[in-house]
Amino acid sequence: MSEDRRVDVFAETLVGDSVISEASEAQFAGQTMAHFRVEQLVRAGGMGTIWRAHDVSLDRPVALKVLTSELSRDERLAQRFTREARSQARLSHGNVVPIYFVGDEDGHMFFAMELMDGGSLGDLIEHGQRLPWRRAVELMVGVGRGLRHAHDRGLIHRDVKPSNLMLDATGHLKVGDFGLARPIDPGAQKLTGKGVFLGTPWYCSPEQARAVELDHRADMYALGATFYHLMCGRPLFDGRTPFAILAQHAADPPDLDPLRTAAPDDLVDVIARLLNKDPEDRFPDHNTVVQELKRIRDHR
Repeated sequence: MSEDRRVDVFAETLVGDSVISEASEAQFAGQTMAHFRVEQLVRAGGMGTIWRAHDVSLDRPVALKVLTSELSRDERLAQRFTREARSQARLSHGNVVPIYFVGDEDGHMFFAMELMDGGSLGDLIEHGQRLPWRRAVELMVGVGRGLRHAHDRGLIHRDVKPSNLMLDATGHLKVGDFGLARPIDPGAQKLTGKGVFLGTPWYCSPEQARAVELDHRADMYALGATFYHLMCGRPLFDGRTPFAILAQHAADPPDLDPLRTAAPDDLVDVIARLLNKDPEDRFPDHNTVVQELKRIRDHR
């Protein structure tokens, strides 16, 4: 894969904490945005910062995602941020993080959503921990349900990964961060140029790595790569550069041996099918994935 191809990555795993500083943390903490009182920084990502806040009008905790004034002035970023809020707000499902409010305060675009007190799956595996296969299956059933709902409403997530899969205080999983989501409708407005990669290299499908047209099966591959990481304690592929990782997704067969020591054969078969290089060889839809996972969960 050529390393001179333009890469446009908003994924937090590459941008990291570059969008926030101690000064910006001090700027927001204790401030009021609309009827939300900002309390504490939760995390920083490529498309904004997440803050714990209190909804004064309804007396409940919420999370605020804030695009700083500097980033808000970038028309393309502002459009993407607005589209994220609108995309997620279109969804109403027990496995999708709900959006409550969208606003603009002194040039800072923001939206309010449910506060997921349990952190993310990324937090669970941050130091190479592995999840037991039964727990991983239960969590991935939730992801599959959330993605099925999004697809049924015409959306591809395009950035399924552990840090975008959130847990509430009871351990219930919800899919969040639709910052890279796009409509399935081929006639919809595109904010990404042809041949531009958007996503997170460790979990992207071969077709996403090649920056070609995607459908819902790209999210299936990312689900499989996430599944692999949860159970093996490491990503499916890794490399010194994003391009090296993308090239492996596009061409190299996955090493399933670590899975075979941690999971029953029929579960390994499901994950292997999710990770097929050719989308035609994956499952036809997310509902089929969910049913297969439930069958394994309920009969073992």
